[in-house]
Amino acid sequence: MPADKMYPFKSHGTKAPGRLTIVRDDGFVGAGCDAMFYIDGQRAAKIGPGQKASFVLPAGEVNLGAGLAESGLCAGAAIKTVAARIKPGKEVIYRINWDTQAFYLGPYVEYGR
Repeated sequence: MPADKMYPFKSHGTKAPGRLTIVRDDGFVGAGCDAMFYIDGQRAAKIGPGQKASFVLPAGEVNLGAGLAESGLCAGAAIKTVAARIKPGKEVIYRINWDTQAFYLGPYVEYGR
């Protein structure tokens, strides 16, 4: 993830940390628009197609959000939010994908084939 697309994000808390990784799909739909990613209402990263960003956060509940980065023709969609639980010493992975309506944010699941 390019450093100029990361925002100064400060987490609050003293609990043992865990890792949150956000993965953005690289499909054709929505490829012309960056996603703005939020943690507890704060801008955390501007994520382009195929990019990912990782954050070390204190264990506990956090609210995650994703929406359009509000640049160029990419504006107007609402921010979608989900609750996530950060676990001490563990990595939690969430995925941002886009359909013709908006960005969606949900747990990342890698299916065995």
